[in-house]
Amino acid sequence: MLFFPKNDEESYEEYREARQNSMHAYAFVAKYKYPKCDNFIVFATEPKGNNLRSEDIIVIEYQEELSLEMRKKQE
Repeated sequence: MLFFPKNDEESYEEYREARQNSMHAYAFVAKYKYPKCDNFIVFATEPKGNNLRSEDIIVIEYQEELSLEMRKKQE
């Protein structure tokens, strides 16, 4: 679960894009940390107390191990 605050200077569309990009990054790091897992589910929303509320859910399936090059990017 990712609680992702919105920056006051960014548009809602920019916020949602940044949040979804972060979700993909979290899934990638999870694959790095847990290489035997193939499926990752990431939930994201605003922190408690925000006026607006939205949720994103992504499911990512890695069908092969991360390459050495991809693992080095995470270090």
